Amino acid sequence: MKMKIKLVSLITMIWSLAMIWPAGARDVNIDISRFESRKINIAVADFLYSGPDFEDNWGGQVAAILKNDLNLSGYFSQVEIGDNQKLQKLNVDLKELGSLGIDALVNGKITVTGDKVEIECYLYDADSQVRIVGIRYKANKDIFRRTIHNFSDEIIYRYTGEKGIAETKICFTGDLKGDKEVYAVDYDGYGFHKITNENSLVLLPRWTADAKKIAYTSYKAGNPDLYIVNEDGSGRRTLSSCQGLNSMARFSNDGKYLAVVLSKDGNPDIYIMTPAGAVIRRLTGSRAIDSSPSWSPSNSDIVFISDRSGAPQLYVTDSDGVNVRRLVYNNNYVDSPAWSPTGERIAYVVRVKNEINIYTTDVNGNFQQQLTSGSGRNENPSWSPDGRFIAFVSNRNGKSQLYIMNNDGSNQRPLFPGELADQFKGNISTPDWSLKQE
Repeated sequence: MKMKIKLVSLITMIWSLAMIWPAGARDVNIDISRFESRKINIAVADFLYSGPDFEDNWGGQVAAILKNDLNLSGYFSQVEIGDNQKLQKLNVDLKELGSLGIDALVNGKITVTGDKVEIECYLYDADSQVRIVGIRYKANKDIFRRTIHNFSDEIIYRYTGEKGIAETKICFTGDLKGDKEVYAVDYDGYGFHKITNENSLVLLPRWTADAKKIAYTSYKAGNPDLYIVNEDGSGRRTLSSCQGLNSMARFSNDGKYLAVVLSKDGNPDIYIMTPAGAVIRRLTGSRAIDSSPSWSPSNSDIVFISDRSGAPQLYVTDSDGVNVRRLVYNNNYVDSPAWSPTGERIAYVVRVKNEINIYTTDVNGNFQQQLTSGSGRNENPSWSPDGRFIAFVSNRNGKSQLYIMNNDGSNQRPLFPGELADQFKGNISTPDWSLKQE
């Protein structure tokens, strides 16, 4: 299988960036079939530095962020090159890469001027002995990490054909200072920040499809009302304040609608609403409690929880409310369904006595797989936008904290490792992984 590499046009984002191509540059075919049974051996050199202060080790920071992103992706294996200055040069001799066991090389240059950074990033392929891509970024220091994440995603795209997830974020509720509030963090555990200041009970934050806003339920006004706020905490407004429950908002993947649980007509039921807050239709209407909706990637179906059969179980309905069918037959308490962005699997939670664990099933309910076991309460699964990872909450080490695992349950690890572990001392609940920003 070969993937055609095409020139990417100039893009204007929060920062400015431009493609840099050497003289005589051409489209390159990367034969990615050679990596079907192994990881890509990549070397990331410390970037060359130009600027006033050397104490911050800017070139080393760029390399460290790139290495971490590529490791977290699961596609790459790092080749350590030590202080090999030849691989730092922007006119590197590509002939020797293969002899060093390197499939791909990343190097570049960073220039710091005041509160601005200019970063040149280059990716080379050893097999074709060609510079695959070069991008120059101009950014403020405060979005330095996001700038590097952007190039990480570009590397992953060049070798897989899929956009990476390094620029995505995870929001959640936490009781860091008593009251529950909404927080957000970059997918790698950095960039932790507070979103709301409700000084009240806040529940179930959910990203909009464009990852620019977050909907959540707050008891600040005495009723569980639904609000929406910009990712930086500004622009708070009410989405729904019907008497009773206004909660569990889930935006469709095209951003045109949201499914929300309201109890304004009696029992909690699922309704379809516009992003402006107008109710379009009632999706469920049984005497049971229907809750926790999650859209399919095509927006044609919704999986939800209902206790119409006795215990809460998984059901699926067309998005117009017809063709309701039970998905999994399980006599235990089932909760928190989340439809995979790739469409093939649905994650959910099963409670058996004092144990709570995460499972997945195919969309027909024929194949269930248990992902967690024997390690405390594991709940609130949320898929990464590429469907390769699941964020969840576990109290396996005492407090409820945020974890990440592969979609088959392997490689379970805390989101806040090492030096990041001290940034959040409270309990975390209901994470939601943002979709990719285009």
